[in-house]
Amino acid sequence: MKKFRVFMLAALSILLLSSIVACGTTKVSGEEKTYSNAAKTFSVQLPAEDKGSWKVNKDATDDVLDLSDEKDTINIQVQCLPKNEAQYIATDLDSYEQYAMINTLEDLLSSMKLKDTKIDTPDFITKTDAQSITLEDGDNTVKGIVVFMESDSSYYTYLIMAVDKTYDANEDVLLSSIMSLKEL
Repeated sequence: MKKFRVFMLAALSILLLSSIVACGTTKVSGEEKTYSNAAKTFSVQLPAEDKGSWKVNKDATDDVLDLSDEKDTINIQVQCLPKNEAQYIATDLDSYEQYAMINTLEDLLSSMKLKDTKIDTPDFITKTDAQSITLEDGDNTVKGIVVFMESDSSYYTYLIMAVDKTYDANEDVLLSSIMSLKEL
């Protein structure tokens, strides 16, 4: 899970730099395309106008799907931890969330404002906890959501971050990607 933290910190740095130079708002559109992690244990769907609309980080670990839009103004990271691998880390969603917040997300989220929020999740998700996130750095703002989910077989961390105006313009599409999560 420490590798997941490195990916998230790198993504946040890219988003902050992008927010400084971003002109206008990126609008996500196109036909739904399916993206899955390298281990092929889960997938999500996102609109894509062409093959290059979303970049998949090929350096992500097998259990992580790390996607960025072509302008690097949106980043989506999903991590799956099978329960049979989590037995010494977590026994339920609360302990998984606590572990993730301390061991993988603390550096990233410690500088962000967090606010509990409600979201829709796929039917196979048995329990969820979601928080909207905001990071203000001078004139630049990054918005997003972090969602912890539990299914019968796995725990998931679903993190979306985007430059503020881009997040606002695409919030429905980005939250729909959470609903598209499928276990394979």
